[in-house]
Amino acid sequence: MAAPFVVMGYGAMVERLDFQVRELDVPLPGLPLDLDGLRILQLSDIHLSAFLHESDLARVIDMALDLHPHVAVVTGDLISSRGDPLDACIRQLARVKSDAGTFGCMGNHEHYAGVERYTAEAGARAGIRFLRGEAQTLRFGNSVSTWLAWTINPWPTEATICAERAPGRPRRRERAALAQSRRVSRGGPAGI
Repeated sequence: MAAPFVVMGYGAMVERLDFQVRELDVPLPGLPLDLDGLRILQLSDIHLSAFLHESDLARVIDMALDLHPHVAVVTGDLISSRGDPLDACIRQLARVKSDAGTFGCMGNHEHYAGVERYTAEAGARAGIRFLRGEAQTLRFGNSVSTWLAWTINPWPTEATICAERAPGRPRRRERAALAQSRRVSRGGPAGI
């Protein structure tokens, strides 16, 4: 009867710190040559709190520094709840360097903790732009790519609405929606 608790304890206390870099090649038919080989670093669901300390996050950032991404994205849940070390999380994320900068969207934990505005302001001071219902145009060679985000996404269509209404939305296909939800990639229309 104790075996399930031992397994859960091992996962909660040991495996949660077994950080690994996963490199994925994502083939996209019709992708412009200028975007072929584009390296995107994604950091998500950090949850800096009593269960993940700043020194642990620093190890992850150290691993990311060797990757030399073209663009870095942070996709939400920097903390778990109000009072967690948000400034420490932003301080570590500010160490990430990429050619085009670091962009992000917020997750439900920033929303429920009531720290969305503070996160955006502190992130901006640290060089991280949190997109909240807006678009950012990035250029790679002769191609244009726009990264879009929404603060939280409880409904699959929310990021899509943001993407469709964003000022300067490109008519070409090189677009991506950043959101802290698995449902966006499955629920959005083709081309976003």
